Amino acid sequence: MERLCEQVRKVRRWLIDQPFDGILLSEQKNIAWLTGARAYVNLATERSIVFFLITESETVMYCSNIEKERLLAEEIGDTVGEIHVFPWYDPLLAESITQEQSKIGKVVLDREVESAFKAVRSALSPSQVAGYRQLGKLSAAAVEETALGLQRGETELEIAGRLANAAIKRGIEPVVNLVAVDDRVSAYRHPLPTDKRLDRYVMIVLSGRRNGQYISLTRLVHFGVIPIDLKKKHAAVCTIDSRLMHHTRVGQSMGDLFKEMKAAYATVGYLHEWKNHHQGGLTGYVGRERLLQPDAQELIQANEVYAWNPSITGTKSEDTILVTESGPEILTLGKKFPLMTVTVAGCTYERPDILGRNDG
Repeated sequence: MERLCEQVRKVRRWLIDQPFDGILLSEQKNIAWLTGARAYVNLATERSIVFFLITESETVMYCSNIEKERLLAEEIGDTVGEIHVFPWYDPLLAESITQEQSKIGKVVLDREVESAFKAVRSALSPSQVAGYRQLGKLSAAAVEETALGLQRGETELEIAGRLANAAIKRGIEPVVNLVAVDDRVSAYRHPLPTDKRLDRYVMIVLSGRRNGQYISLTRLVHFGVIPIDLKKKHAAVCTIDSRLMHHTRVGQSMGDLFKEMKAAYATVGYLHEWKNHHQGGLTGYVGRERLLQPDAQELIQANEVYAWNPSITGTKSEDTILVTESGPEILTLGKKFPLMTVTVAGCTYERPDILGRNDG
């Protein structure tokens, strides 16, 4: 209940400067941000199974009779305030709620004001930051468990299955689960797993979700002697990633950060590689709230979370960071991968190296 009250106060402060009187939160990302609840049955939809109407004086929860008991007992708590329950066979549409409420004062749907509400959602509260730190440790452990359990000859689908298991048993939904082996690491930036079997080299990518919060990381494993050219590329991409992290500072503009990214690729000798894949961006209650773009004017705020994912053909560096007043905090570093140290403007950053496996 304390979290809900805190977030409702934040919404009400935001409403003061808006040309409407209330907002109906109806999408999973916003309900998760508001309550921390798993507001879904079907993972493959953005629509929430519960709505919240917030005005200057009211907070009303809407849900069907199917969902009420679980939501109150396991997700939101039983002190939510006013609750409107409708029968499953006579569903109440979000649009109907806003139309009815607008007879009293103008109420908008969250998806109608997504751009404006994104700024409210992206800066995390202390309790949300604590949740992210825990999620970072759990996600790193899930990927490390998968990497250390790899066997030559298993398929990408089998590896993805073990990654999903490692994530789910830790309470993480593997929203993005990508695996590439051998030549597919170089061929595709978004490698959905196939029945191709692992020989020497594998890339494992996880974007996990827990209590609505998204976190992302990538790890690389090589069986046998790691080729010198691959080592060189990976050191280069880790340098780019470290420079991106270093410049992800409070008050920095996304447009200026884009220029820094391009300069980083040029400095390490891979001038045009940035064009082959997006570089990541702001995350939170969406996999990517905002990608790094050349003309972006948004300023980075404290307590935002970013996942950069620079890549050079055949390798990639990705972790999730929290922006603090004193600099970036890496949330997903883990404990079981070798680390390389990169120095940027006198600051050192640890980046996961390729894990060499001599067994198998």
